[in-house]
Amino acid sequence: MKKIVYLSLACAAILSAAEATIDPIAVESTVIDDVSGEELKSADVAEALSHEVPSISLVRRSGISNDIILRGQKKDNINVLIDDAKIYGACPNRMDPTISHVLTNNIDSIEIVEGPYDVENFGTLSGEVKIKTKKPTEDLHGEVNLNAGSFGYKKASGTISGGTERFKLLLSMSGETSGQYKDGDGNTFADQVDNYIAASNDPAAIAGVAYQDQYRDMDAYTKKTLMGKVFFDITDDQELRLGYTAN
Repeated sequence: MKKIVYLSLACAAILSAAEATIDPIAVESTVIDDVSGEELKSADVAEALSHEVPSISLVRRSGISNDIILRGQKKDNINVLIDDAKIYGACPNRMDPTISHVLTNNIDSIEIVEGPYDVENFGTLSGEVKIKTKKPTEDLHGEVNLNAGSFGYKKASGTISGGTERFKLLLSMSGETSGQYKDGDGNTFADQVDNYIAASNDPAAIAGVAYQDQYRDMDAYTKKTLMGKVFFDITDDQELRLGYTAN
C-alpha cells in the first residue's frame, strides 16, 4: 500500500504545472525598397534578389524567369507571397518559378524573412519572400524608363498614377526583349549545334538535332506585362481594391 502511495505522489509531482519564462525570439528580415535597378532586367526578380541578398543564390534556367535558393533550400520550401497571396510554381520542372510572376518595375518592396519563423502563412520552411507591388497614389506622377544592353537587349516601361482623395488609379506597362547569347567566337546556340554536327563522325545520324530555319534567328525572349489597380474609398472605414496583371 505504501508503494502505491509513493508512486502516486511521484506522478503528481511530475505532472504538476510549472510556470516558465521564455525569452523573446528576435526575427530579423531584409527589406529591399529599390529592387528595380537600371542594371537589372525587369523580367528577372530572381537575379535581382541574388545581387541584393547574400543568403539567396540563383538557379540559372535561361536569360529570364530564373529560380532562387534561400538558405540552401529551394522550390516549395520557400514561401513566396505577392500582395499577401501565396504563389506556386507552374509547368513541369518549374518552367515558371513562383518568383517569375511579377516584374521588378511593378514592385514597391520585397521583404526577406529567413528561417521557419513565420506564424501567419503556412509553408514557410527555409524562409519567406514577401513582395508588395506598387499602389496608386493621390498625387499625379509618372515615370518612363528606356534601357539597352548587350546581346541586343532592349526595355521600355512606363507607370502613371493619380486620383483624388477617394479614387486612385495606377497603370503600369513594360516590354523587353533580347537577342540570342553568343560565345567568344560569335556563335549562337544554333551555330554551336551546326558545328557539333559537322565535327561528328556520322553527321547524318544527328542532323535532326539542328535548329529549323524559322527558329535560328529568333529572339532569346520577349516579355510584356500590364498591371492596373483601382482603389476606391466607399466610406471612411471601407475600401474597394481592384487589380489586374497580365504577363
